[in-house]
Amino acid sequence: MTQGVLSRVEMTPYSQSQRVLLAGQIDAAINSGNSGGPVVRGSGLVGVAFQSLEEGENIGYMIAEPVVRHFLADLEDGVFQGFPDLGAALQPLESPAHRRALGLPERHGVLVASVAFGACAWKRLLPRDVLLELDGIRIAPDGTVPFRPGVRLDLGYVVTSRFVGDTIAARIWRRGARHTVEIPLTPPVRLVPEARYDVKPTYYLFGGLLFVPLTRDYLQTWGRDWWQIAPRSLVHHYESGVRSPSRQEVVILQKVLADPLNRGYHRAESLEIVRAQGRRVRHLRELIALVEGSHGEYVSFETAGGATLVLDRRQAVERGPVILQRYGVPRDRSPDLERPRWSRRPPPPSAS
Repeated sequence: MTQGVLSRVEMTPYSQSQRVLLAGQIDAAINSGNSGGPVVRGSGLVGVAFQSLEEGENIGYMIAEPVVRHFLADLEDGVFQGFPDLGAALQPLESPAHRRALGLPERHGVLVASVAFGACAWKRLLPRDVLLELDGIRIAPDGTVPFRPGVRLDLGYVVTSRFVGDTIAARIWRRGARHTVEIPLTPPVRLVPEARYDVKPTYYLFGGLLFVPLTRDYLQTWGRDWWQIAPRSLVHHYESGVRSPSRQEVVILQKVLADPLNRGYHRAESLEIVRAQGRRVRHLRELIALVEGSHGEYVSFETAGGATLVLDRRQAVERGPVILQRYGVPRDRSPDLERPRWSRRPPPPSAS
């Protein structure tokens, strides 16, 4: 057992999921293997040790007691839904000139910069809205809300303290008038998914070209310092990318399984694919639909850098089973991308 003091309470990224949740900073020593250990004060549990700052000295973090209670309450029905997220990128409004330019009479609120496609705030909050309050809690121009006397937290605390399926009321300033919108809370929606545990990778293989969605798990294949070593364009998507109707997933040509069919492309790897058959690709399923739904002699893919890869369709179909067998790949796509299996039963008779 080690002893320490609670230095501060703040919203901080959790290393396992990168979700920004309530945590306590403590100076009690936390070493590898201590994660999951109880943090007690007297005879009561006040948190769970879970991470430390390697660059600092005796800087550790505990999962805050409200987060533990939220987790346990969420599990009561046997299904863990996680913590909700608005899916909106927000900008502080501490500049008086900026506030005057928006015609904002209030001295509080933050600017909505963008909203992720498919997030719970999509079409409910709009870019250039000013978010004034959440559930009646006023938001300061720096994006904080009151937590307890003398302590303020990032406004994300108001959202993550609710549950998926709850509805939160947002007071906004839009085009010179105040409005109230109701937002049904849902889990986060990201362009690049965070770390996923116990989930098999998604992939699609055509003509030896291996396509995958960009994920944090994929970026971590560059090793411990992946954020410095991995291609900057891919890291930028992870750090700053926002889902939109035209780009709901970043599709990557991970590598090429060498075959005479794809000669000339054997060294291609980690390339972002933006078009297939001349049409923009929104997600991996759409790439598959474009490849398998067209009937031209050739199949083409265009990368974000402007390069084009072209395969002979007939040869790609013929060589597909050979490539799978040679490289020990059981199927040309992951189970989550399998074609639907239609019933062979005849349709029911129609009414006469």
